[in-house]
Amino acid sequence: MLDLVGPAFIPSVAIFEDALISRILGKVSRPRRLAGTVTTSCVRFATNGVVRQAATNQMLKLCFLARLPDGLLNRKYDGKMKLNGAVDG
Repeated sequence: MLDLVGPAFIPSVAIFEDALISRILGKVSRPRRLAGTVTTSCVRFATNGVVRQAATNQMLKLCFLARLPDGLLNRKYDGKMKLNGAVDG
């Protein structure tokens, strides 16, 4: 079994860590739906509107895939809300 723990496999990033983990796990196995629920905050969607926030998320993901600095993307994502905290990069 592949050991996925440690910076050699999952780099420390300010944003889109889920995308990196998904990419790594996709090399090990096909995606699987796990039992259980995940609850996330809707504050950005409630504040910015669904369409605007969804478009922002997709634009930021494209920028991430283009390898723009994750600290910069995190600051753009956080905007004036400061929900993610201060991150260098």
